Amino acid sequence: MNRITILLVTVVTMIMMTTACKKDDDANNPNTSVPDPAGTITSNISENTYINFYETEQHYIGRLLWAKPDNFYLEGGNNFYISICNMGRMNGLGNITHIPTSGFSAPTYNSSKEIACEAGHGYVIKIEKPTFAKTYYARLYVVEPIVSTTGGIMGAKVKYQYPFENVGEMPLDKNLSNATPFTWQKIGTSKGSGLDAFGLEWTSNNTTYAQIVKGTATKLVSLGSHAWTAITTQAALKTAINYSSDMVLYAGVTLIDTNSLYDDVLGVVNNETYYMIHITNGKVASEGSINIEITGEYKK
Repeated sequence: MNRITILLVTVVTMIMMTTACKKDDDANNPNTSVPDPAGTITSNISENTYINFYETEQHYIGRLLWAKPDNFYLEGGNNFYISICNMGRMNGLGNITHIPTSGFSAPTYNSSKEIACEAGHGYVIKIEKPTFAKTYYARLYVVEPIVSTTGGIMGAKVKYQYPFENVGEMPLDKNLSNATPFTWQKIGTSKGSGLDAFGLEWTSNNTTYAQIVKGTATKLVSLGSHAWTAITTQAALKTAINYSSDMVLYAGVTLIDTNSLYDDVLGVVNNETYYMIHITNGKVASEGSINIEITGEYKK
């Protein structure tokens, strides 16, 4: 009987520990400490330092600053309006797991100092362009106030992630696959080969550049050369592609030079798989017809 009792107590204890651990890992519980999400940026904001938000690398759409006595200062840009919602007290950025449907401040274009900057609170920032139904979100957590040498508050230390989507129960992010070489070839007027896996087609060129277009792919974007090393997870790649502008075609490889180096990074969605393609070399040979070879690596 004693052995049975000890066994039962052990089983119950293990169940209780498992339940407790499951609760502790719940990012939706604001009292739970969870790791910062992938792509978290730590920054100081003040009257002179701020966070800029961009739709693309060069298209500014708004910013967040700090203003005395201890408030947020919001500015929209390029016809985008910006607002903010206080999600309440929580332990960190990872506790912000959803986008609220109400509670945002009035959208503003020029400035608003109505929302208090509270340490230990989470916020969701909405940047929207109503006329074109475009909306982007950021999540932000105020770590602590920045105190001057005289004792007054002069800003805030924050953590944020942009862009941000609903993350539900915060599934574990996965690293991208290892870089895999690819070769695309086009001989004369024939259709290009090696592009099918990405859902791309290469059926024609203009007088200067090779023209790569979408076949079965649902999106083709330019991510910028920095993305090849900066984007390391599947979630980060998905977010970068989803928030980039779709292109009609890619025409970055010239037909004029016989052997050229490139540093172009494309994002592609094909059959719900997200690819990052790094184009590094283009070769052109004229042997009765124009033969073109484009090489590089990809991750997914």
